[in-house]
Amino acid sequence: LAPISAPCAPVPPDAPVDAGGMVAGCDLPKQHRGVLLRSFKDVCAKVQSHFGRFANPVMLAELHRRGDVWVERSRGFVVGAEWNPKPLFAGPKCLSSAQVAGSRWEEEDIPDEAPTRAVDPATLTVVDVQEHPPLLGPEEKFDGSAVLRIVQPAKDRNARAALRAEYQRQESLCVGSVCTALIHAVRLAGTDTATCLKCHAALDAFPKDLGGFRRDEEALQRLLWDGLFAPEAAVAPRLAQRLAGMFCVCLPAVPEGFLDALTAALDGGDRSRVGALVEVCSSVIPSLVDETKKRVLESMATKSADFTGMQNLLLVAGDKDLVEYGVQCLVDTGQQKLGKRLKEVVLGADLPKK
Repeated sequence: LAPISAPCAPVPPDAPVDAGGMVAGCDLPKQHRGVLLRSFKDVCAKVQSHFGRFANPVMLAELHRRGDVWVERSRGFVVGAEWNPKPLFAGPKCLSSAQVAGSRWEEEDIPDEAPTRAVDPATLTVVDVQEHPPLLGPEEKFDGSAVLRIVQPAKDRNARAALRAEYQRQESLCVGSVCTALIHAVRLAGTDTATCLKCHAALDAFPKDLGGFRRDEEALQRLLWDGLFAPEAAVAPRLAQRLAGMFCVCLPAVPEGFLDALTAALDGGDRSRVGALVEVCSSVIPSLVDETKKRVLESMATKSADFTGMQNLLLVAGDKDLVEYGVQCLVDTGQQKLGKRLKEVVLGADLPKK
C-alpha cells in the first residue's frame, strides 16, 4: 500500500499530556471519531506491556505532520523475541507455496539462522532497516530540475532507494507530482547525452509498482509525440518512450506521418528515433516495404541495446528471409552471439518463408 495521509484534528482536552496529536475521523464504520496518536514513549510502554501478555505481532505506523496533514513515513510489525521466521523463509531455491505444499521442501534448505527484520520490543531499536532522510528541504520545489539535481549514478543501490523513497514522499504530499516532475526532467534533458543518462538513472529509481502514483496521460502522450514525431522539440525519443511505458501510456493511434518520420530518421542516421518509432508503432511494421524493413534492421543492428527491438520487429513482420537478413546485419557488426540468439528465438516462432 502507498503511504497514507490524513487530516489533523484538535487534540481533546482530556487527552494525555504527551499525546502525539489527533487524526480526524472519517465516514468509515466505527471510525467516525478521531484517533489519538501516541507519543514514542507511550508506544514503547504499550508494546512492552503487550508482549508481557501476548505473543502476536503489533503493527506500528510512523506519522509526521506536514501542515494540516499527517503523512505516513514508515510502517512495520514489532515481533516478540521468540518469533521464529523459519516457516516464512523461502530458502535458496525460492520455492512457491504450491511447491512447498507438494512436499518438495527439504529441511536442509532452511538455514538454522534465518535472517530477520525484527524490532526488539524492549528497546524498539530497528534492526537491518535503512532510513532514508528527505533529499529535499521543506521549502525546495519538487520538479524536473530537482530530480536532475538529486539523482545519483544508477549503479548506486542506496542512492536509488533514497530517491525511490523521495518519490513516495513527494507523491504523498501532492498526488501526481512525481509524474509531472519526471516529464519536466525529460524535457529539460533534451538530447544532451550526459543529462539523458541522469534521466535514465532517475527512471531506474521509480518503483515498479505504480500503486499510489497518479499519471498525467495527456502530458505523457504529448511527450511521446514530441519524442517520436517532432525533432524540433528536442526530446530524447528513448526517454519519452520509456517514461510513457512506465505509466502504461501509448499513442491512441499510429499517426499518418509515421512513414515520413521513419524515413527522415533513417536518412538522418537517428538510430534512437528509428528504434523508438518501430517499437511504439509496431502494428504498422507488416505494411512496410521490404527495403524499409531492411534499412531499419541495419540501423538497429549497430547497437546491442536495440536487440529486443529487432527481435520484436521480426516477430511482427513474420518473414524468415528478413530474419536471415537481420542475423547477417548483426554478424557484420561483430555481434555473432546476438545473431545466433536472434535466429534461435525468432525462428522458434515457426515463421513462414517467402
